[in-house]
Amino acid sequence: MGYLLFVAAYAIFPGSYLTSFVVSYAAALFSGFILQKLLVFQVSGKLILDFLRYTSVQLVAFFLNLALLPLVVRLLGNVLVSQAISLTITLILSYFAHRYFTFRRTSTQPTILEKEK
Repeated sequence: MGYLLFVAAYAIFPGSYLTSFVVSYAAALFSGFILQKLLVFQVSGKLILDFLRYTSVQLVAFFLNLALLPLVVRLLGNVLVSQAISLTITLILSYFAHRYFTFRRTSTQPTILEKEK
């Protein structure tokens, strides 16, 4: 979803890929949190703590992507391909950060699916 938002923002701000990146990242923050909490990691509770942790991980990913994007653009020359590569790297890293930090639960805390049983 973040990549689609980037493509849309780049269509609105052609020639300014860093502006497009910032706008798309901000737009994806809230929807990404909800989708990852409920669909990917399927956890409940701790809304404020989870959101603060999520935001901190996303800020690290944001600055990593912000640093990578100009480097990859210089190497490849294609903004959309460069963002796809940068985003893939940060996506993989942030998944593990969210799994082991943001949405980590103890073994005694059931997931949403376990609560329904």
